[in-house]
Amino acid sequence: MKNILLNSLESLLSVKRQRLSVARSLRSRIVLKREIQQLQHQIDELRAKPL
Repeated sequence: MKNILLNSLESLLSVKRQRLSVARSLRSRIVLKREIQQLQHQIDELRAKPL
């Protein structure tokens, strides 16, 4: 279960990073960067939890 969730979050993170690489407006770049940071934090927390 934990691995499935981790894989899903990492896939979402990958998509967000791709969107950031093509984002044109400053506003969308800022929003995407914030979302990426939140996702990275969630992934780190999930990895730290025991099975």
